[in-house]
Amino acid sequence: MDLTPIKETFDELFSHLEAMETQSSALLQFLKDKEHVTDKDLAPYLEQAGNTSNVKWLATRLRMERLFESAEQTEENAAQEKKAEKEANANRNLVSFLEKSGKKESDEKPDRDLQTPEVDSADKAGQPQETSERKSRVG
Repeated sequence: MDLTPIKETFDELFSHLEAMETQSSALLQFLKDKEHVTDKDLAPYLEQAGNTSNVKWLATRLRMERLFESAEQTEENAAQEKKAEKEANANRNLVSFLEKSGKKESDEKPDRDLQTPEVDSADKAGQPQETSERKSRVG
């Protein structure tokens, strides 16, 4: 989700709200101090209110930026977790498939390791092995 348009909208909104707050604060303070209003008389009040408002709205902007960054980061993390989970599921499925395939093959083919001929000590020494038939003929 692209948050750029939302960020731009809030930035413009904050600018307008800041200007309105500045003017209203200045007018209120000025009216408390005097009853007659001119632009020249109002200027220092607007400046002071503007400085105060600027600090408050800057803090608001920074908070909103952090919230947006956090939302983007959360979205990215969720996407990465979803991708990792997908990969893990695919790996589990593959392992399960291979295990099932291995069991089917072992059921179809007898295990050759279990059918090894008996080894005589003479065979180990490099001499031919005598079978029981051969022993009976010789002896």
